Amino acid sequence: MRSAKIESLEDARVTVRTGTVLDSQTSQRTHLHARTTSRGDIGTGHVHSDTVVSSSASELTRFFVQEDGGREFEANATNAGFGFRSGHRVSVVYVGTQQDNDPNPVGVINHSTGASRIFENDVKRQISEPTNWLLMLLVLITMVAGPVVVWNVWSAISDSMRPEWQDADLGELFFKFLTAMVVGVLGGMALPNVIYGLAVTMRLLPKPRPSITSQVLDQVKQAKADAIKTEDARATSPA
Repeated sequence: MRSAKIESLEDARVTVRTGTVLDSQTSQRTHLHARTTSRGDIGTGHVHSDTVVSSSASELTRFFVQEDGGREFEANATNAGFGFRSGHRVSVVYVGTQQDNDPNPVGVINHSTGASRIFENDVKRQISEPTNWLLMLLVLITMVAGPVVVWNVWSAISDSMRPEWQDADLGELFFKFLTAMVVGVLGGMALPNVIYGLAVTMRLLPKPRPSITSQVLDQVKQAKADAIKTEDARATSPA
């Protein structure tokens, strides 16, 4: 069972285990994905459904490692892009909470071949970033106000170009409503980021801290670099 997500930098713990590969196994997994779309025929009232099936493959490497102290552990790597064999020196980087007894592997290093990889998406899935409530409020306000503003501007322009005796027909009203919703909502989603960025640039708001994800990723990359440095020193030291 996996632990709760990391909610602060202080709650994150990055660890590394290093040793010699005793055995490794590689297997292929095929994943099937089905997507169904439906479309209706207004004339006949019939509904047509189309199903598209696609597949994707992944490579799972399972290896058993013996640490220098004699203790053994098992690790898995999906789509690492390189392999392991008996006798190779490897390091596995883990991320979890401070209370986690079963952290997740997020990086693997094969010191014998020089290959390594950090699984950034696995790191991101373990982190719960705090909500920027001010930005969320701006998004809500602009998404509500955006369609209203677009509708009023469009109405003012169209009314000025239409003869006074002519009223807007149903088609024009529908198109205006649709445009106001699409342009207003999309603009309302994008505008808050611009406003927030300008406020930070003008120092009206404090500069946001680096995200927890970016800071934990930096720790993972540093742990990887330290593991490589330590293993290089071990390999070059006199027996």
